[in-house]
Amino acid sequence: MHYPLLLQILLRKSHILAKISLSLIHLHYFIADVMIKHPLLNVMHMIYLDICPYIELLHLTIYWYGILYSLSAMSVWLLCQHVVRKLIGAQSNNIHAPSAKLFDAFMFGSVVAMIVGARLGHVVFFEWSYYKNHLDEILMLRNGGLSFHGGLFAMILHTVWFCRKTNIKWLLLADIVCYAAPIGLSIGRFANFINQELIGKATDFKYAVVFTFVDTLPRHPTQLYESAGEGLLNFVVMSLLLRLRGLQSIGTGVFAACFCVVYAWARFVIEFFKDAEVCPWWTSSQLTTGQVLCLFMLTFGILLFPRKKRYI
Repeated sequence: MHYPLLLQILLRKSHILAKISLSLIHLHYFIADVMIKHPLLNVMHMIYLDICPYIELLHLTIYWYGILYSLSAMSVWLLCQHVVRKLIGAQSNNIHAPSAKLFDAFMFGSVVAMIVGARLGHVVFFEWSYYKNHLDEILMLRNGGLSFHGGLFAMILHTVWFCRKTNIKWLLLADIVCYAAPIGLSIGRFANFINQELIGKATDFKYAVVFTFVDTLPRHPTQLYESAGEGLLNFVVMSLLLRLRGLQSIGTGVFAACFCVVYAWARFVIEFFKDAEVCPWWTSSQLTTGQVLCLFMLTFGILLFPRKKRYI
């Protein structure tokens, strides 16, 4: 069995990735300890985030959260269209891309599925103890609260349903969306930052952020960490893979697998810096809900890696 180059590297270097993750955590605590013991070094360059979450325009209240998420969805859609055009040009090489019109229909349904799934995922996985007594607030998206894993699950269901209906192979669509998704994720995490949600733990680290709508404590801007790790890093890895290996030599399913693995690894590490509670349905692990879901996502991503090159 011949695994793709990226999977071979991940399998060989998995112990190095684990050591890097632990080293980052130890480095954080070492720096914090040094700053506490040496007051002269403890010069805080805190950022006070005090941005109004909305703007008034022609008697309308427009939330930055909605603007950024709309920009996120539009960016992913446009990049996907670009990839589809590239694939259509490569159809003579055994890559059967959907038509641009068919793909637009798929993306429209995907946006709806993603929003519904992300909201329900947040309600069920993270805040069910609250929303079970406030069912009327489930539809209040302006208050924030979207779960990536919930949106991902809904996207998978919609993709499988759409591909059965149109006779398109789902892994090809998954590759297209997963290549573009990191850009949308990066923008979406910045929306979380502006909305002052998914905050990090209190810290004495320089360049901490005070989320004034939350409290007066300097905290890790974990939304920005996630924007860089889950979004930009993921896009860079896949772009390098595309440039180094070429479209024809990668094979179908590799981008989808790569996206899941990189996202799960980055989020799992960053969760250590977030102000998140231990997973209520797996308290013995001392992991957060996000980390537990990332373990499932990591497993799914590894299983997606093709054991031999396949073109659909």
